[in-house]
Amino acid sequence: MFYFSSSTALSCNYDLIIISFYLAFNAIYGKVGRLASADVVIKLLKTKCMPILRYGLDACPASPRQLRSLKYVVVSCGRKIVNVNRLEIAAECLKMFGVSDVAELWPRVKTDLSRNTC
Repeated sequence: MFYFSSSTALSCNYDLIIISFYLAFNAIYGKVGRLASADVVIKLLKTKCMPILRYGLDACPASPRQLRSLKYVVVSCGRKIVNVNRLEIAAECLKMFGVSDVAELWPRVKTDLSRNTC
């Protein structure tokens, strides 16, 4: 769920989406985080948590600041999965596991939607 923000241009508030993402990730990580391998946890992150972040990006434009915020959410969870302190290392590890950056996914969501129209 996202909310429209009042401003001179169309903008959305993604705070509830970020909270929902963290809730989903913490629920998954709390159950299998220490027992499963990083590969399994990242697969669960990609299939269960990433769609929460992508929700609304096709309907409402995100500013570069909002996209950076969404990227930070994913990388901070990746930091927890691969047990590193630096964001750059966690981002690189996530990239090696095939987790796409939210800012990179946003244009693809737009083009995928335009292909599926009749």
